[in-house]
Amino acid sequence: MVELQWMTRELLETLLAGHPNLSQIVSYEVNFATKKGDNYASEMYRLTVHFESAAGEEQFHKNFILKVIPSGEIQQKVMQENSIYPREMVIYRDILPRIYDLLRSIGDSSIISPICLATTSSPKEMLLFEDVREDGFRMADRRLGLGLDAARLVIIKLAKLHACSRLLFDSTPQLFDLMLEGCISDNPSKQTYLPYYRRCVQQVMRLVAQWNGDGQWNTVLEKLERLQDKIIPYGCDVYRRTEEHFNVLNHNDIWINNMMFRYDGENRVVDLLLLDYQLSFYGSPGVDLNFFLYGSVRPEVRRKHQAELIQLYHSTLKSTLTRLQYRGPIPSLPDVHVEIIRKGFHRVNAVFQQLPVAMMENSEDAEMDLLLGDSEQSEASRRELFDNPRYVSHTAEAVCHWFTRQVSNIPFAKMPENTVQASQNEVTDVPSWLDEQYVEKLLRCALKEKSIKLKQLIFNYAVPKGDNFASIIYRIQVVYHAKEEYETTRTFIVKGMITEGLAGEKLRQYDVQRKEMDVYQYIVPELKRMMQCVGERSELYPSALAVDRKHEVILFKDLALDGYRMADRTKGLDMVHLKMAFKVMAKLHAGSLKLREQEPTIFDDYRTGMMTRETEAFHPMFVLIFDALVDEIARWGPEWDYYRRKLEILRPNFVEYGLRVFDNDPEADDLCVFVHGDLWVNNLLYKYDTQEGPIDAVLLDFQYCCYGTPMIDFCYLYYTSARDEIRQNCLDELLQYYYYALRTCARDLKYLGKFPTLHQFLQQSMRKMFYGVYSTFIALPVQMNDKTENADFDALMGDDERAQIYKRTIVSNDKFRKIIQGLLPQFDRKGLLDPLY
Repeated sequence: MVELQWMTRELLETLLAGHPNLSQIVSYEVNFATKKGDNYASEMYRLTVHFESAAGEEQFHKNFILKVIPSGEIQQKVMQENSIYPREMVIYRDILPRIYDLLRSIGDSSIISPICLATTSSPKEMLLFEDVREDGFRMADRRLGLGLDAARLVIIKLAKLHACSRLLFDSTPQLFDLMLEGCISDNPSKQTYLPYYRRCVQQVMRLVAQWNGDGQWNTVLEKLERLQDKIIPYGCDVYRRTEEHFNVLNHNDIWINNMMFRYDGENRVVDLLLLDYQLSFYGSPGVDLNFFLYGSVRPEVRRKHQAELIQLYHSTLKSTLTRLQYRGPIPSLPDVHVEIIRKGFHRVNAVFQQLPVAMMENSEDAEMDLLLGDSEQSEASRRELFDNPRYVSHTAEAVCHWFTRQVSNIPFAKMPENTVQASQNEVTDVPSWLDEQYVEKLLRCALKEKSIKLKQLIFNYAVPKGDNFASIIYRIQVVYHAKEEYETTRTFIVKGMITEGLAGEKLRQYDVQRKEMDVYQYIVPELKRMMQCVGERSELYPSALAVDRKHEVILFKDLALDGYRMADRTKGLDMVHLKMAFKVMAKLHAGSLKLREQEPTIFDDYRTGMMTRETEAFHPMFVLIFDALVDEIARWGPEWDYYRRKLEILRPNFVEYGLRVFDNDPEADDLCVFVHGDLWVNNLLYKYDTQEGPIDAVLLDFQYCCYGTPMIDFCYLYYTSARDEIRQNCLDELLQYYYYALRTCARDLKYLGKFPTLHQFLQQSMRKMFYGVYSTFIALPVQMNDKTENADFDALMGDDERAQIYKRTIVSNDKFRKIIQGLLPQFDRKGLLDPLY
């Protein structure tokens, strides 16, 4: 038993006065309700009260939980600065009952939190609750984290709380006055708790320094060093509310010890209650979602099921708002992902500040005053917290993932030696004007030597049939001599545009001929010049030796002579090749930023990307391949009907959603660059060292270039060209890799324009992520096709029997099926298969 001087029969009778069904108090006992270390912001007591019936014939007892403001000096100062107890009293007394009324109005009998029976501020601030332990609820082990079933229950209750709070705020905003400021604040009167955040960063730095024997953690240490001075401003940003976003009542301390679970006879979790609203805050739902996912869910569960949990949150939120007839805009699933990114720094708070407490093994000496203090004893206490092996293991993975993204198990393997070689098939479609006389004139112009005499001309295809639908690309072998020189044998690449038939008609509407000639004649030389000025020695792009606008022909140096060759499009790029491609892409994009800074109108004429509002020429093809894919999914069995139905609903908006990726908002600060527009494995050439390791990459083919979001190139390359184990697992890692490559190059070029932080860039990326769906559904099956009998532009664009057979063939490819069966759930969990606008 615990003796409390301030606890009296009179106080107890006052607290229970509103419950006449509880009879005369005979006696009471007080015991601790939680172990030391399980609650830092309250003193928790279990009251066992003995009652006598009204007739005095029998006695019975009932348990209650009494939550009281703590007695520690620093604790009380923190409580008072942040209105901790008044805030929680308002929520339990005024807000939660109204939320239950809303839920009952739609037939939902959910209970989100224990029922509060009474609140008082005298003789201390305290709240009296039902003891839900009597109904079978108990706490989970805070050291282990939550499994998937428990996490799902939390997500559902949280979504209902958020949804109802939004309606309540719209109708009665004054109820939330105490929740409008977060617990991390630049308010000078609320600073007592904040030094603890810096001390937590210092503890993590100490751990990382211990791991850094070989220097591999240097980058992380440098970032942590900068972070300790910025953690408070970053924390303030988490709690900075913007009214144009969807805001809700955040629990804001949603970790395992603020939850109680009920289990069935087989120890399966069946219900949950949320406790403790002392830090609650009205703002972005990303606050709660980040803190919960990174502070309470087991790491292996989060890694595998995070997208699924976010989707569950959104579907519950949307369903509840819809049933409550909420009149405002309901956020889409991608909107929720953006909010999680926007408030993503809160996951750092969860891991650095909350997890060491949650994973603590020995809690006998755990006191808030000790943890928050600056004495030697306080420092020793924090060291003990952070040295916990369970915490060390978890944090090593987290900081590595956040600061370097090098946590995937994807091997950095070399590409196989049997890469694709140029086709040596007999060439039968050379235009009549592309003869020896024409090539001789072209060479004289390209090599700036008027005396060249052509002796021999041999044509071969430079790429196999089915690998390029918009051009005919030849490798020509020429024998010539000039002046007194001996005969010279060389090869060149001749790229001619398709001008006849359906292909010529459609491609003309995309302006591919003019654009590519302009790029190689005007843009590429400028980009190369700029990069050479900052020490770039790579080839980057082929140099056009001659451009003939009359015949729409470009003559290139044959880079195969320098050791460049294509990788195998059917096998995809490993991590080494892929990162090299993203680095070349970043150099293109960064160069375009600087070029536009110097010449603001230089990219104004580049408006027609792969998807464009300038013409609908390709739109029927997109829909026909989409339809073929839906038909193919219908053959996979009933377990895939969920996705088939989603795609059928998506179909009317599929093209429009793709077009919105290409729309640039002049009022927004989103990053825009000159994008390649068709960046996949066949538009890259690699050069290798003697061990067959790639040492350089060159970017080809600018027919679909335009000015827009870099995600056009990123999504297209990632979803069409990465090996599948990378494609399924490494999106975040490669987004960060690309961003830092872009930022480094932009700085090298002394770009002075506005440049997003990684945090801002990830939000922008999420808004344009639908292009990953397009790239997977439309481009990938075309590019993976290994049956090339019908692979031509007419089969791609048409709707006759031959074209239908071609489309059925490409979507029924077994390799493609395996890829898309892995990606459909990922796209769905990001909300990309749902209505987006």
